[in-house]
Amino acid sequence: MRKRYVIGDIHGCLKTFLQLIEEIQPDHSDRVILLGDYISKGPEPLLVLEAIKELESKTNLIALRGNHDQFLLDYYSSPTTELEDQLIEQGNEELLALDAPEKNKLFKLVSGFPLWHEDNENIYVHAGLNFDHPNPFQDTFSLLNIRQMNYRPTLVNGKRIIHGHVPEHLDTIVDAIASEERIVGLDNGCVYKNTPQLGNLVCLDLFENRIITVANVDDYT
Repeated sequence: MRKRYVIGDIHGCLKTFLQLIEEIQPDHSDRVILLGDYISKGPEPLLVLEAIKELESKTNLIALRGNHDQFLLDYYSSPTTELEDQLIEQGNEELLALDAPEKNKLFKLVSGFPLWHEDNENIYVHAGLNFDHPNPFQDTFSLLNIRQMNYRPTLVNGKRIIHGHVPEHLDTIVDAIASEERIVGLDNGCVYKNTPQLGNLVCLDLFENRIITVANVDDYT
């Protein structure tokens, strides 16, 4: 039977991401859903994007778009000093230094990442849904940036929301899954490896309803 995995924010942590993929070993029939934010803060944003492209050829992959990924698209399409400074401050210099053909390839890749995905049980999104909007799926800003949700089951057919974006303690993530909460965040702040209660890349195995974690193994301080 096909397995399904959902993985939280990677933020340039290539080695940690590859170690997690090695642990779960998804094959061509397995669904892997990434919740966005592949760049910024961590050491290898470009290589993470390249790893995602390679993974796309090996599994049934859905890579969602995060707010940091959107910043890169915004810069590539309409560069401003403000966006450039923000991207550089968060460690994305190599993405800005690419030549035009390589930037075009990355733009095509990242712009193809959807803002949300839905199956029979869950809705997957980077940040969340604005339930005060008559159609939450049309509020693009909130899909990428919202930090709190007032869940209204009638707007999502009672489906569970699985998201990233806001780092949560591992105990909070585990408890949300165990208690079958309708909103589950999977961002344990992988990039914050020296912060207590954070620093793991989290994967939810939907087939077995279990959490798989890999502590950050990337080289940076």
